[in-house]
Amino acid sequence: MHPPQPSSGLDLYSRAAAEAASRVIREYSTSFQLATRLLPGQQRADIRSVYALVRVADEIVDGTAEEAGLGPGSRPFAAGPAGIGGRLA
Repeated sequence: MHPPQPSSGLDLYSRAAAEAASRVIREYSTSFQLATRLLPGQQRADIRSVYALVRVADEIVDGTAEEAGLGPGSRPFAAGPAGIGGRLA
């Protein structure tokens, strides 16, 4: 059986955002996941969404981007606003 189809673009976005936040929290922080269970429903969902956003940003800052070759000294960043190779496409 298929999940119900969202009735609007906002419904689709909200469902996708909640699923993404749940996955980030599940993968990165069991203690936060447990602690948020004490919060009321909508407040819990909102806090979990903000946490997931900040957690992803923290991963980027803490070295995941550099590990992937996307740090400040890497070619994509060194190319600057003109793009790769210093020329506009």
